[in-house]
Amino acid sequence: MGTNSKKPDAGAAPRKRSKLFFAVAAAVPLAVGAGGYVAWTFHFAVPESAEAPGLKAETQGATDSMEVAAVPREIMAESSFTHSYALSVLVHEKCGSLHAPALREVSNAEAAQDGLLAQLSWEAAARRTQLLKAKSCGYLLAEIADADARAAERLAAEQSEQASGH
Repeated sequence: MGTNSKKPDAGAAPRKRSKLFFAVAAAVPLAVGAGGYVAWTFHFAVPESAEAPGLKAETQGATDSMEVAAVPREIMAESSFTHSYALSVLVHEKCGSLHAPALREVSNAEAAQDGLLAQLSWEAAARRTQLLKAKSCGYLLAEIADADARAAERLAAEQSEQASGH
């Protein structure tokens, strides 16, 4: 009686998988993933403004819905006229006096408008002058003179606007 064995004959070569099969098996998930990404970017993630071919009449004067990030107060304080005026006052002993009347006037206006900004400006100027050396006086005096010139331009522009009645 013959027995039917599931074992392959000892002399037969084992069945090999082809290299093409492995390449296809590796490429199919990549292709499906790439196709999903393409479908998502082209069909599902389209901004509203790109969907409409033209502007509607009621939205032509509307503002953009994008939110603009505000500059942090600490950075505003270090770039204000009050900061430059505080520097001019604080470097007086080591670097000498610098007459900056326009800077003082604009600084007073800034302080009246935003007291917290003025306080932060003075604190930032005090931090900058803590390690002040005589060698860096020229740089600070030039910065203060530049700020005074910009303040004078601003005052002139404000005076011309007031004179013209706007």
